[in-house]
Amino acid sequence: MALPSHIACREQAKFKECNGEVAVNTTICQEPGDALDVSIQGFGATPAIINQSTGAIAAEISIVIPTNTTRFLLRSRISARVRVAFATGETTTKFLEIKPGTSWVEEGLLLTGPVTIFVASNKLNTPIELLYWI
Repeated sequence: MALPSHIACREQAKFKECNGEVAVNTTICQEPGDALDVSIQGFGATPAIINQSTGAIAAEISIVIPTNTTRFLLRSRISARVRVAFATGETTTKFLEIKPGTSWVEEGLLLTGPVTIFVASNKLNTPIELLYWI
């Protein structure tokens, strides 16, 4: 829903540590003079990165998203079309396509076990980047 044009809307985010996790303290100005402080927790305090290349065109690789991941971002480092599936062999039948220049982002997770994803690309040796937080 679009905000009416007379409402000024600004957002200022500040990161801080709260109970061992990174929290975002955000001030949202809904109308001039009206402010609401919001603290969002649960992003996970420890970021990590996995870089893995796909090899041959359309060849699948597997990447494990670890237990306790709270959010992640998956993308190709080059301009390639990437297909992601949850079972081996499904990157040609049941897949999520990540178009060049875009990312797959999931937030608000708490994985109770590792999740294996299968990734294939339309280009040779596509570097895949997974950024995740635990």
